[in-house]
Amino acid sequence: MKKIYMFFGILLILCLSILMYQQIVRGNTLLVEPKSFSKQNGDFILHISVNQVQEGIEVRQSIQYIGEQSIEIKHQSPLVSVALKDKKHTFTGSMVTKKLSSGNIYYPQDPIVLPNIKNIKNCSLYVKARLFTESMERINIEHVEELKLN
Repeated sequence: MKKIYMFFGILLILCLSILMYQQIVRGNTLLVEPKSFSKQNGDFILHISVNQVQEGIEVRQSIQYIGEQSIEIKHQSPLVSVALKDKKHTFTGSMVTKKLSSGNIYYPQDPIVLPNIKNIKNCSLYVKARLFTESMERINIEHVEELKLN
């Protein structure tokens, strides 16, 4: 008789654990599939990759220079601004100077982690890079990518 009570007790604890886990996981939105994309403007290519990580959605970004001659660029922090659902971008940091040669890929900042999002099925990821050439010509690279979430 004790074995039957123990069996049902363990079964009950197991069922409650599964229900609690489902409630925790279901509350957070997950990226259906990783995405990578690139957008070019003149001699610059913006590379973006989007992946699911435990803390949320991770966005990695870089700028590649494909011009023929070396160039010095300036930008504020962040060089690449990323936003979900809202295309507001802020570039408020002090100016940073970087010299690039043809083919160089510049990783200006650590990956951005967008915290876990609750109960959203699909949304837009707004990406904008802003930099200045030596002659202070402003170069903007903007892209909107639709993300499938579940």
